[in-house]
Amino acid sequence: MLSLNSPKNSADTLEQNFSSIERLTSKILAQKDPKYKTHCNFFNYTITVSNTSDLPLEQIYQILHSAEAIDQYEQYEQYPVIAKRDSEGLLQISFSNLKPDCRSFKSNAQNLAQVITTSLSSSTLQNTKTAIARHVVQTMQQLLNQPEEGRGIWYPDDYEKYLNQRNTPPENDDFYTGFADPAFFEKTEAFTFKVKEGKKPSEAILSFLKGPTVADSANITMACYYKCVLNILGEALFNRLYSSEGFRLSISPYGIIDIDAPISFLADFTESAKEMATGTVGKRPLEIGQECYFGGVIWYGNKHPAGFGAGYNAVYVANSEKDEQLFIAQGFERPLTEKEISEKLIDCYNEERSLQDEKYLLDHPNNDFCDKNKNIFLKMSYTIKKEEVEKNPELFMRSFLVGSPKGLVAENILGLLTTIAQQKSEVFDD
Repeated sequence: MLSLNSPKNSADTLEQNFSSIERLTSKILAQKDPKYKTHCNFFNYTITVSNTSDLPLEQIYQILHSAEAIDQYEQYEQYPVIAKRDSEGLLQISFSNLKPDCRSFKSNAQNLAQVITTSLSSSTLQNTKTAIARHVVQTMQQLLNQPEEGRGIWYPDDYEKYLNQRNTPPENDDFYTGFADPAFFEKTEAFTFKVKEGKKPSEAILSFLKGPTVADSANITMACYYKCVLNILGEALFNRLYSSEGFRLSISPYGIIDIDAPISFLADFTESAKEMATGTVGKRPLEIGQECYFGGVIWYGNKHPAGFGAGYNAVYVANSEKDEQLFIAQGFERPLTEKEISEKLIDCYNEERSLQDEKYLLDHPNNDFCDKNKNIFLKMSYTIKKEEVEKNPELFMRSFLVGSPKGLVAENILGLLTTIAQQKSEVFDD
C-alpha cells in the first residue's frame, strides 16, 4: 500500500490526492488513445487501465515516464510503476516515490520488455515469495528474544524488570512509550520512530534490531520486515528508497500496512484477510512469513491498564511435528503453536498488577472498569484457569483476529525492481 501524503498536497485527503493522480494518468494515456480507461482502486491505491493489450509495455513506460509526464507527477511526488497486466489487457499501475530518470535514451526497448515479462513470471514470483519468507523467518529467529547485557529488544515492562534487577531503576517513564537509539531515530509519538535526516536507513534498522530497543510487538515485526526488504534490495537501493523526505524509514505501532510508513508500499493484507477467512486453530489462512494477530484475555486491559500482554503480532514460521502452525513473536523463547500462545497470554493476564498498572490506577482513581470490586469480570475471574478457557475459549479469549493476516507482496517488490531496471536501461529513443 502506498502513502500519497505529499507535503505539497497536505490539505488534500488521501482519496482526493489519489483521485487527482488517477485523472492525470487518464489524461496522459488519453493523449495516446481515448480507449484506455482508468479506474481507481482505493483499497490498495493502484490504478487499473483497460484495453491495453495492443500497446507494448515498453511503450506504456515511454508514455508514463516521458519528461512531460514526470513533470506533472512531480506535484504529487509519486511516479507510476507497472505492476502487472493480464491476458485481457487489464493493466495495473502502482506508484513509487522514486523519480524515474527521464534522460533521452537510445533504443533498447526489447530489454525492458524482457525484464518486465521475466519479473512477473510465475517462477520469479514464487522465488520472490520464497525469498521473502526465508528472510523474514531468519531475521525473527536470529534477532528476536536474544537480549544480551544492555542489548536486544525489550517490551517496556520487561526492560523495567531488567533495570531493577541490576539496581539501576530508570530515571523516568519515557522508555515506557518506546526507545530506539537516538543517534539514528527520532521518537515522534509513542512507539513511533523516524530515521533522522542524514542517517543511513540500513544502519538504522540494524541498530533498532541490535538494541537496546524498547518497543511493542507491532514495532518489532515491522522492523523485521524492513530487514527482509534490506536483504532483498541490498544496502544501496534500500538507502536510496528510504532516505528521501516524505518516504524516510519509519516504524509505527500500526505495522507494515500503516499508510504513513513507507514499507506499506511493499505490503498488504492477504487475500484471505480481505475475504475475512478464519481457518481453524493450528490451520489459519496464512503462508510462511506472513503476520497475524492473536488477542489475549478479553478484559486484560482492565486488570493491566499499562500492560503489554493483550496480544501478539506473530509471524508464521514453520509447522510442528503434528503439522500445527508455529509462530514467532517478541517474548517467545521458541516457536509456539496457537494453543501455546493462548496459554502464554493467560499467564500474562494472571500476573499481578505491575508498578506501572498501579501508577495508572492512582492517576485514574474513578476508573470503575479497572476496579476489581466493581468490574464483574475482574471480580469473578481475577485469575483464570487454563482448563476453564479450554472448555469455553470464546468466553475468555480474543484469539486469532480475523482479517489481520498481512505480509510483503512479491509483485510490489518486483514492480520496484522493474522500475530500477528501467531507469538503468537505455530505453527511450531521442
